[in-house]
Amino acid sequence: MGDLRNNFWNWEFWSPDVNLHEMQDGHLDLLQEARTEAGVVFPVNSGWRTIPHHNAIYEELGITPAPPSAHPEGWASDIGTGTSYRTYHIVKACLKVGFPRIIVYNTFIHVDNHPERKRFPQPMFKRGRW
Repeated sequence: MGDLRNNFWNWEFWSPDVNLHEMQDGHLDLLQEARTEAGVVFPVNSGWRTIPHHNAIYEELGITPAPPSAHPEGWASDIGTGTSYRTYHIVKACLKVGFPRIIVYNTFIHVDNHPERKRFPQPMFKRGRW
């Protein structure tokens, strides 16, 4: 698990409480395809998370985690966007390479390809504190 591809850094996927990651190869492969396809800066803000760290994120926001998350299993990443131009190109690339679940937030895009979860019919757009 967790062999990094052409243009990713280990720290992009670390759970900060342990400074390591356990990303799934199938997720990294698809993410690399999307990053190459997008042709724009494509920073990964969050990848693999320990369950305590995952729960702490939601606790800090005062909300209950939406189970089950693909992050602790290494099948999800949150991609920083920064601009609407980048958001457009990242979403377009993630759709083209076949990510089955895409959620667009105010400042990042969640993508996951957990093999046991159902496909979203289209990207979801959420507004909120993120």
